[in-house]
Parts: sequence; structure tokens; C-alpha cells
Amino acid sequence: MTTILVSPFLKKYCTGQEEFSLDTNTLNSFKNELKNIYPDLYNVIFNNEGQLNGFVNIYLNGSRLNFVDTKDLNPSDTLEIIVSISGG
Repeated sequence: MTTILVSPFLKKYCTGQEEFSLDTNTLNSFKNELKNIYPDLYNVIFNNEGQLNGFVNIYLNGSRLNFVDTKDLNPSDTLEIIVSISGG
């Protein structure tokens, strides 16, 4: 199972958790599983066309992803979802 880490701002969209696991083996299956299990979180991260929102960054084992490719995931992988928050 792939470990998913979310920034504290996002935990309200996944029943208060900052870490959970999904049984997924590709980025596409990650998106589908996320949409099924945590639809509110999915809707914050992705737009209506399924593209990553501009204020969200996702890292695979510390390397930033762009979701253009269909990268395979391993059970030991960690995806970290970070939301850019600015203030002024």
C-alpha cells in the first residue's frame, strides 16, 4: 500500500488524518482511489478535468510530480500532498 501524507490544511478533507494508505500501483489508480475514498480531498487537489490544481504540489519519495506521465508506484512509496498557502 502506498502511504499518502497530506499537509495539515488538507486533513479536514480526509477524516482528520494527515497520513493514510491506498492500495494503488500507478498515479492514475491513485487518482481513482482518492476520488472514490476521499472525494472532497480529490476535488481540492484536482480540477474538473482531472488536472492537478496549480496551488497543489505532490511529491513521490521527495521528488515533485507533474502527473503528465503514468508512473508506476511501489508499495513502499510515499506520496506527499502539499498545498501552497500565501498571505499578505
